Amino acid sequence: MEDQIRNEQIAFYSKDHQDDILYDFVKAKQSILDWKAHILRSCNHDKAKQDLLQNLTTSEAIVVMDWPRKFQQMKFREKQSEWFGKRGLSWHISSVNFKDKNSKEVEVQLYAHLFDSCTRDWYAVASILEDLLVKFKSTHPSISQVYLHSDEADCYHNNSLIAALLSIGEPTGSSVRRFDHSEPQHGKDI
Repeated sequence: MEDQIRNEQIAFYSKDHQDDILYDFVKAKQSILDWKAHILRSCNHDKAKQDLLQNLTTSEAIVVMDWPRKFQQMKFREKQSEWFGKRGLSWHISSVNFKDKNSKEVEVQLYAHLFDSCTRDWYAVASILEDLLVKFKSTHPSISQVYLHSDEADCYHNNSLIAALLSIGEPTGSSVRRFDHSEPQHGKDI
């Protein structure tokens, strides 16, 4: 198509018209290539996650973390001002996937950390993760390796949190083996 647009024998209204069509074509071509790369990364990520789940041992756990947007409504009919007034109430949800020693099936436990006010930054995530690992390790002492999974929010996707993971793992007795981030706009996880 690009060769046809550049072809001198095809009549356009003007050189500007040809340049506009060529510009639109190049942008569309790049968008299609970016979209295909996104799909490929998403499929590859899903495959890696499924492989991890299928090969999970009784000493490993997968922690999926996210900050939900806001609390659900408290009344059947809630005013919009009351709904958006809840922005200050923060909560962090973590699901821990692990294999039980007895059943060998993958089980899921959910943990919610609720805050009256909280800055959603790497330090908050590190503190939540440390508390989560301490609590989980107390009920499941066989877990020694943890795989983390989250979206690409700034509080998860930064060097400070990655650097803090080593010091979080030491006191909890659970070393963080890997930290994966889901592909943007690829839907939510568990």
